[in-house]
Amino acid sequence: MQGPRIAFRAHCLRTRFHAPMETLAPHLYTNAADITLIEQRAHDLVSGARIRITLHDGNLVEGVVAELPVVQQFRDAQGNEGMNGVVRLEDPDVPLWSVYLWLSDIHSVERLDLR
Repeated sequence: MQGPRIAFRAHCLRTRFHAPMETLAPHLYTNAADITLIEQRAHDLVSGARIRITLHDGNLVEGVVAELPVVQQFRDAQGNEGMNGVVRLEDPDVPLWSVYLWLSDIHSVERLDLR
């Protein structure tokens, strides 16, 4: 677990969601089918679950879901509106470490606490 998380930590400082109230999203969902898929992704990220996330760029991050993500309306840099969401992961072994990830950046989620 230590290798991917540490490698990812430097990456996430540049791309993570910097503040919980930030409204500019890197990707927006506007059609019903895509919104349904991202809502399902949010529903699968159960509060308290220990997970491994693979991002679309191949990076991995492991942590515990701090709270159920909410899909909500955001804007992009061009002012377009659409849906996206964020998930906050924490690490009980590193109390000051947490990261916010855009749901649109997630390729897959693996539950580690169900093994």
